[in-house]
Amino acid sequence: MVLPVTKFRVRELAYLVLTLILVPTVVASLKAYTHVVCPVHLTIFDGTLPYLPMLDSMRNTIPDKCFPAAHASSGFALFAFAFAPSLRRRRGAIIIVVMALGWAMGCYKMIIGDHFLSHTVVSMMLAWAMSAGLAWVFFKKGEQV
Repeated sequence: MVLPVTKFRVRELAYLVLTLILVPTVVASLKAYTHVVCPVHLTIFDGTLPYLPMLDSMRNTIPDKCFPAAHASSGFALFAFAFAPSLRRRRGAIIIVVMALGWAMGCYKMIIGDHFLSHTVVSMMLAWAMSAGLAWVFFKKGEQV
């Protein structure tokens, strides 16, 4: 079975490339400011670092950088395809596949102790919001998103 190939317009390609680069970059950059400790490094899980609430973590210089989940954001960045006007009819299937990929990456990192569930949820929400926001900027003039 051969799937039909969709030809993207220049504006759609620009949107897709920008979103696919920007989402993981922004999420990875946020990690540098949050200083949230990975679960595996917490003393309650036989690690060496204490648990600190999010705002306290941001004020400290703890070397850990585990929030939000960057690996999962790479999968969730593919939400961009759901907002491309030429893929409008396939939006439901795209969202299902993207959720499966993002959550597979996020669950793997949770299993090995690198993230809490909230880290992946926040990455998913950031990816969705950034994909939707950029789609609004790129396609707001007459093209349905």
